[in-house]
Amino acid sequence: MRWVLTIGSALAITVGAAIALSTPIQLSSADHRGRPIACGDALQADSAAAEAADDYNQRLNDSSPDRFIATDYENQCAAMIVEKRRHAVIVSAAAAVVVLTTGGLGFMIHRARSRGSGSK
Repeated sequence: MRWVLTIGSALAITVGAAIALSTPIQLSSADHRGRPIACGDALQADSAAAEAADDYNQRLNDSSPDRFIATDYENQCAAMIVEKRRHAVIVSAAAAVVVLTTGGLGFMIHRARSRGSGSK
C-alpha cells in the first residue's frame, strides 16, 4: 500500500511541474511605462514586450549614451524560460525514478513473497 502512495505522490509532483510550466513569467524590471516585462510562459514564450522594451531603450541609448544604457531583456526572458523548463525536467525525472524504483521494488517483493509462500 505504501508504494501506491509513493507512486501517487510522484505522479502528483510531475503534474505539478507540468502545471508550473504554464504559469506566466515576467522580469523584475519594468518598461518605460512602469509595466512589468512579460515573457510568456515556459510552454509558449512571448518576447514581444521584451523586444519592445529593448528597442525603446536602444533608441534612448543611441540618442544619449551617457544617460541611458542598452538593455537585453529578450535574452533575460529566454534564460528564465530555459531555467523553468530545466527545473520541470529535473523534477519530472526525479519523480520518474521514484515511480520506477518503487514499482520495481514492489514487484520484486511481491514476486519474492509469492515464491516463498508457494514453496511451503
